[in-house]
Amino acid sequence: MHIVMFGDQHLESLGGAQVAMRLQRKFLEKAGHTVTVVAPRLHARDISDAGYVDMPSIPITADREYSLTWPGRRTDRWVDDALAARPPADLVHVQADFWGAFIGHRFAERHGLPVVHTMHNRVDVGIEALAPFPSFVLWALNRWAHRALGDASHGSDGWAYLRRLATRSDAVTAPPHTSPAASKRMGRSPPTRSSAGRRPSSVRTSGPASTSSGTASTTRSATRSSPFRIRRRESARSWCGSVA
Repeated sequence: MHIVMFGDQHLESLGGAQVAMRLQRKFLEKAGHTVTVVAPRLHARDISDAGYVDMPSIPITADREYSLTWPGRRTDRWVDDALAARPPADLVHVQADFWGAFIGHRFAERHGLPVVHTMHNRVDVGIEALAPFPSFVLWALNRWAHRALGDASHGSDGWAYLRRLATRSDAVTAPPHTSPAASKRMGRSPPTRSSAGRRPSSVRTSGPASTSSGTASTTRSATRSSPFRIRRRESARSWCGSVA
């Protein structure tokens, strides 16, 4: 399979999520999969790796360790062109909370691909602990998500933001402290099987998100693609289950 990962930051920058993604890539490639990582270009140092697709970006910290790529049509075209020469993608794995998440979900929507979204942390808790005006920051994030994703849902708090991302995903992986009640607040429900044999939107936890194998998968009952894409999606779902 060709798995395309999307991150907020370059995998060679500092951070726990970046370490987790590097480990996932390492062991997925050992298992015979192809992994491409799409993230903003790192400005602090030069990195040469064929597995990285470094999007045009601007540095956002004084040490140039972290950067931002604005989600929009220009970035969409750039990403499509950059991935056109690579094998067709089978699965999108979003491991981002902000611009990387928007870019990854937009890519999956354009190409009718299934999405796994790994939430490495609680965005709402982090913002409330660090931002001087957390309510305003969360309101702004929800507005940004609304514009970037064309999302029609309502709400301006942290849970509303997480729901916008979770409900667009075919599978959500989360840290083990995510309770069933928290899952429902994200618009997911504990894994169950309906009478029709399809599993509804849900979230499951099986270990820290920031590990190479601590993930589990769930699927949306709705489909949004051609039979060709659906067959590839079923293959992707099999992969999701294999890392549970």
